[in-house]
Amino acid sequence: MSDFFLAALRKDFLARLKDPMSLLMWFGIPVILGGLMSLAFGGTSGPSPKAVVWLADEDDSTISQLLVGALDNPNMPVVIELVDFETASARIESGEGSAAIRIPSGFGQAFLEESPTSLEVVTNPSQTILPGIVTGSLELLSEAHFYLHRLGGEPLKRMVSGPSGGNLFTDPELIAMTLEINNLVRDLQDKLFPPQIQLATQPIAETSSQPFSFGTQLLPGILLMALMFMAQGLADELWSEREQGTLARTLTGPVSTLALLASKLAGAALLMALTALIGLGFGIWAFGLSAASLPAAMLWCTLSGCTLFLMFTWLTNLASTRRAASLIGNLVLFPLVMLGGSFFPFSSMPSGMASLGRMTPNGRAVEGLGVLLEGGALSSLGTGALVLVASGALFWLLASKRLTRSLVH
Repeated sequence: MSDFFLAALRKDFLARLKDPMSLLMWFGIPVILGGLMSLAFGGTSGPSPKAVVWLADEDDSTISQLLVGALDNPNMPVVIELVDFETASARIESGEGSAAIRIPSGFGQAFLEESPTSLEVVTNPSQTILPGIVTGSLELLSEAHFYLHRLGGEPLKRMVSGPSGGNLFTDPELIAMTLEINNLVRDLQDKLFPPQIQLATQPIAETSSQPFSFGTQLLPGILLMALMFMAQGLADELWSEREQGTLARTLTGPVSTLALLASKLAGAALLMALTALIGLGFGIWAFGLSAASLPAAMLWCTLSGCTLFLMFTWLTNLASTRRAASLIGNLVLFPLVMLGGSFFPFSSMPSGMASLGRMTPNGRAVEGLGVLLEGGALSSLGTGALVLVASGALFWLLASKRLTRSLVH
């Protein structure tokens, strides 16, 4: 029996080597998706993008300087570079920066008097999000200007236009403007003083948890998705041996279905372990995961992958044709991937959907792998490990019985 086991295992590995593209695809899924995720989110400490704005201040007034200061705020994703407008336009045309803004002469006076005026804005057509941030910020400032004049426009305009005669306001003029502003504040004080929303704060206990990282949150789901694709692919290859008559000829000898399935499971386990090693190694390199969690995480991934392989082996052998088997596999694979935390972390799902996803085989595996990558011990997953082992044993019995029945008939 051991001779058959080793011979079957060797045969499967030689068959794998003859199809290197499948191996490359299976091994490359966690690396490719993890790399794209790292580029999208800047890894563990990537800088946030900022819009570079070339700004020409031709007014050089207090209002224009306030506008520049509002845009060039440390809390805003905008970097202001003061240049003349010809230079700003040339840089935008050459693809540099996100937008060019021209503040025309007389802008500050028109702003205070609520006279018609405009800012000239040229955006970079090769960018979408960052120019939208700039134009959106300018629209907010325009709205603020509108409401400022609706609330205190009249006294503001009189102060800008200056005294009616001479160089100084008369006492009655100053008193009248002061009273208008005071009455305005009195009307708004119920809304402004105090605020309608009061913030109650309390100290938060310090924790030793690692900083949030998109990589460590999504890597378990991506790795389990790769193992699911591999499990379905390996289960589907049994149909190749069935169509070629290899399985039927093998089982005509003194070899049992259980021994055949055991050799297939051992080969799948080795491939699962190698895929886990590649994916976790990438996580250690790209996202700073702890290398100490590698052995336990590899063991967990291998156990989870074997359970998934046995599940797909049973499912694909329920069909009477290879095409129907592929359809059944896909109908099960993609809903499980969606629910099981491979596309979105459970923390970002609605509570009902997250609870359902955690009950799936891959969802339970994703949650356990996340615990291990955060520094948890394998012993803390006792219940989850028992569920995976029990599920694997059940799928083993179902797959062996179904495989025997399908070959006999």
